[in-house]
Amino acid sequence: MNKLNEMIKRRKDNGFTLIELMIVIAVIGILAVVLVPKVGTIKTQAKTTGLDTNIRLVEGYVQSKITKWADKSTSEADIQDDIVAAFEDQEITNPFTFSKNVTDSVSEEAALIVQRTSDTNRRTKEGAVVVEVDDSDLLTIRITAHDNNGDIIDDLSVDITP
Repeated sequence: MNKLNEMIKRRKDNGFTLIELMIVIAVIGILAVVLVPKVGTIKTQAKTTGLDTNIRLVEGYVQSKITKWADKSTSEADIQDDIVAAFEDQEITNPFTFSKNVTDSVSEEAALIVQRTSDTNRRTKEGAVVVEVDDSDLLTIRITAHDNNGDIIDDLSVDITP
């Protein structure tokens, strides 16, 4: 009986066995394989939520001003200048590049791009909220969000008319 207690005590003093260590490493590896792809998806969803916030911020401003612009027959250029001026000092951030640029033309990392619908040089940037002003028939302002590839996210597109 004394020898059995001595063997059990000796085994505990030597630490983990190779099989125990391999099982722990295998479990950690399986968890990593399962969780790593989810992290990328979660980051993309968070950035898209940031775009949704930016769209709603711009949409709220445009909704509050569009009737006034339509009643006064404000020109496209004046509407663009008004929108740019409204967001120059606000915290609107491009969630993909974390810049805070507001511009009336396309810059590398703009968070808000204001342009005319008729512009021929229409390029989009990743993570930008693009506001297009069209007063050809009835004043229409289209607000679109662009994903990390620069493609329009249809669920976040808004057309506003008075």
